[in-house]
Amino acid sequence: MQCIQFQKNYAADPNALSQHLMDHKKNCPECQWFADEVSKIDDSLVNAFKIEVPKYLNKSLLQIPEKQDKKAYYSGFVKFAMAATVILVVGMTFFLRSKPLYEPNSTQFVYEHISHEPEALAATEPVKHAVVRTTMSDFGIAFNSPVGKITHVRICPIGNTHGLHLVIEGKNGPVTLLFLPTLHINQKIPVQQYEFFGYITPAEVGSIAIIGGANEPLEKIETRVIEAIEWL
Repeated sequence: MQCIQFQKNYAADPNALSQHLMDHKKNCPECQWFADEVSKIDDSLVNAFKIEVPKYLNKSLLQIPEKQDKKAYYSGFVKFAMAATVILVVGMTFFLRSKPLYEPNSTQFVYEHISHEPEALAATEPVKHAVVRTTMSDFGIAFNSPVGKITHVRICPIGNTHGLHLVIEGKNGPVTLLFLPTLHINQKIPVQQYEFFGYITPAEVGSIAIIGGANEPLEKIETRVIEAIEWL
């Protein structure tokens, strides 16, 4: 809830945050990332307003239907196109500025899903290959090379959607893989909740959450998974 409150207030006015929300930002990687992205959009908005619009644009546009000369028509069209570009840039900037850059509770529902299924982390025996293959096929993916010993596989409701929940044996303990085809992001989002460490990373379809212990080499697991995955 603090993340949602921070992001809502920061998007409205970054200079009007309470001390409580400022302290939250210092200790929350997700909200730090959000603030950086909002700053980039603000810079784009400022630059968009610096684009010079033709001084006599309105007059030229009104005269276009009356002109038979193609050269004059082309000149007016160019001016119109320039103005349309400015409107498009500003409009898209305001659109992005007014909506979350990614689902604001994405890290929270990842953490909650993992913590609410402790039996998945406790499993140590490998799931039968046929079960893994069938479950993954039903979800629409397959592995064309080994990713490690799979001890849990299940299609689950995750947040407001459905995802594929896998647990594989890591170097220091179990590692959770959540395949989230409807969660679209453009860069990694860190996840750090109590004993869980990792991130959500963009994938060919949606994203993948990769969560393990504090010292687990997750990047190596990510490489294996990305190289092995095939979207059916």
